[in-house]
Amino acid sequence: MKAFAREMDMTGADIAATHCVAADAQQVQVEVQLTYSPVFTGMFYGGDVVVHGQAVAENEVG
Repeated sequence: MKAFAREMDMTGADIAATHCVAADAQQVQVEVQLTYSPVFTGMFYGGDVVVHGQAVAENEVG
């Protein structure tokens, strides 16, 4: 997961907060942090936005 995050040019903080939660032959579960700068920052929000998410990838081969 860390290698993929580096390849995607994620920030150091995002890479540090992104990790594999669980993995076995049937699925992989990860937690991801992404930081981005909104285009219209001045009107509604000032600064970067940090979001967190979880995902599960399941083995469809068997």
